[in-house]
Amino acid sequence: MFIERLGGSMIQSLFFALLGGYMNDFFSEKQKQDIAFFNENLEKWVADPLMKMKYAVISDKALHNTFDTFENALNFAVSKFPPREYIIQQIILQTEITGFLYSAYVPA
Repeated sequence: MFIERLGGSMIQSLFFALLGGYMNDFFSEKQKQDIAFFNENLEKWVADPLMKMKYAVISDKALHNTFDTFENALNFAVSKFPPREYIIQQIILQTEITGFLYSAYVPA
């Protein structure tokens, strides 16, 4: 199979190459700044066992809260911020996501 021949980093690169073309049109400038803030702090947050795997609500380059579920994070963000004024990101390394996707689609 084609996917079996792809390593995790190749799948990740392909995914972000496809997503990258849409990012400029999809995210507001404010959201792009919040994504940069998230990426700058991700390693520190992942190292904290109380934050890892939680969903972070970020707006104005600040972490406002973390939640165990995406639904709770979304409910908080929608009640507090206008549309396109926040992002919700799970505190997990991209390599862990890629590893999960790779193991989910490739038979062991």
